[in-house]
Amino acid sequence: MYILEIVKQFNLLMKSAIQGPSCIDPNICRGDCCHIHIDIPKALAEYYIEQNLAKKSDFIRGSVFSFAIDVKKENAKCVFFDTKLNGCSLHASGMKPPQCWIYPTGFSNEPGEEKQFAENGTIRCKKSSGWWVIDLEKTKTAQELLKKYQEFSEREFKQENSLSNIEKRLELLKGQLVHYRPSKIAGIKDGWDKFSPLPADGMSLTFKQFCGSKAQDLNNNHYFDCPHICGPAAERIIEKIKQKIYSYIEMYGAKETYTFYELFK
Repeated sequence: MYILEIVKQFNLLMKSAIQGPSCIDPNICRGDCCHIHIDIPKALAEYYIEQNLAKKSDFIRGSVFSFAIDVKKENAKCVFFDTKLNGCSLHASGMKPPQCWIYPTGFSNEPGEEKQFAENGTIRCKKSSGWWVIDLEKTKTAQELLKKYQEFSEREFKQENSLSNIEKRLELLKGQLVHYRPSKIAGIKDGWDKFSPLPADGMSLTFKQFCGSKAQDLNNNHYFDCPHICGPAAERIIEKIKQKIYSYIEMYGAKETYTFYELFK
């Protein structure tokens, strides 16, 4: 695939164009720059899954590209950070996301935004100095490849969030909603291939407008006692979501979770 070849070539160029300290040396670093969600296209995420380097749950819906790499709950580090290696498990694959190569050098040795230099003149990262671009021709080529990578990812992102694809991911929502109490739903969460219910932190009245007449009593007793969302109510809210979500994304952008309050206000 076109985009995979771009990622591969980018990795080859940057790996040979930059020198610096060993990131896997625990005396230097312990994954201190691995605490962010890296945006990637779905095509690259699919490659990682096909190569048994990741699973679908390692990715969350992104707001820039189709997906973002998740972080582990126990240490807030990227899911590809290998504690035994003390480094990135994707490094040896030669298919790291391009963004992971850019920090801390960028594409040149010139001062730039947020770039820091050590007393010896080399570029610093969060934990060490000694970083330097040793082949500017290669990084220049890599920079051009990055533009193509971004263009592909942005096109794919628009396609993933087209009206037809959004409606396709909503198809399985009804079957999930009927297993939830209406008072315990706050919205929907976009996933790999389907939307799923977003649980409420406490009790929510947002779903009440889609319930039958018995739920409309003033003291809300019937609503809060309701054990699960019925089929007709699920159908009504899905239809409302279809009416609202695409225009919401057009106005505010796509993301992983959408509350009913923000969709329907």
